[in-house]
Amino acid sequence: MPLRTVASPVAGAGLIFANAGDGDGSRDTIALRPGDAGNGAKAEVVWQDRKSFPYVPCLLTQGDYLFSVNDAGVAACHPRPHGRAYLERAAGSAMTASPVLVDGKVYAAGKTDRSTCRRGDDV
Repeated sequence: MPLRTVASPVAGAGLIFANAGDGDGSRDTIALRPGDAGNGAKAEVVWQDRKSFPYVPCLLTQGDYLFSVNDAGVAACHPRPHGRAYLERAAGSAMTASPVLVDGKVYAAGKTDRSTCRRGDDV
């Protein structure tokens, strides 16, 4: 079954991150190193995750980290080189809004109008 892309891709540290999914729980997120037609370098998938990342909320990148809030309301911080979550926390209610970064803090609004704020190093 083809997946739908709701979130916008984000870029940081030379990588492009894109996530997609479907209402049935299917998910797919990739980190892509773009190619360079000028020197013949081809694009390559650096890592792929088919279960941990969100379907609707956009990802957020800052420094060496990729932040996410998934549809179930779990906030996570992922080191960009490998994508595995190094810190996960329940953020409250289900999330469909994308997180934002303000003054080093990640803010996310849940479906129940509850907002969550964490320091960038403490998702």
